[in-house]
Amino acid sequence: MSVGVGVVIPVKPLGRALMRLSSVLDAPSRRALQEAMLADILAACAVVPAIIERIVVTSDCDAAALAERLGARVVPDANPPTGINTAVARGLAELTCPALVLMADLALATPGDLEFVIANALPAPGATLVSSLDGTGTNAMLLSPPGVIEPHLGPGSMALHLAYARRAGVPVRVLERPRLGLDVDTPDDLARFRADHGTGAAGRLIARLDAATPSGR
Repeated sequence: MSVGVGVVIPVKPLGRALMRLSSVLDAPSRRALQEAMLADILAACAVVPAIIERIVVTSDCDAAALAERLGARVVPDANPPTGINTAVARGLAELTCPALVLMADLALATPGDLEFVIANALPAPGATLVSSLDGTGTNAMLLSPPGVIEPHLGPGSMALHLAYARRAGVPVRVLERPRLGLDVDTPDDLARFRADHGTGAAGRLIARLDAATPSGR
């Protein structure tokens, strides 16, 4: 894809982030991890030449401040939020260029992964979906134009997106990219991240937490 791409990242209130990790991380650690993962994905986007804008959709003041410090544009989410798909729709409405929707917990994503998705995306009109590791979820989606299909993120989203695209007659391509396939949402996800956490802010945070409580994994 040779045209510029805008990125949309929905971010829920940090105090409610990563609740499924509550059995292995306390609330301050979960909040810090979500902030670190957001910083990492924004940093990865910042060095991809094709990405011309980064939009973070959130109602959280701290997440908004972090995004703005890192050069992203903040679009206010509903307050209180009404779900990830509403947040994504708010971001998509701000773009006329192709839109790359990314989750805020893609802790292993690299600039190369994002470039791979952009390079292998379908031209307009088309939807390119990146599957979760188990194949049932949608961890990223490149929509050209931004409204080509409606986002239906959440459990079982891959099947929903494929069904909606088929009904609308929209060409769709599914990509698998292991580093984008991992969204850190459960203790098992966190264990996978620990095994290959890299050198980003989230990896450094987990290393510090592990050093402080080596028996608390």
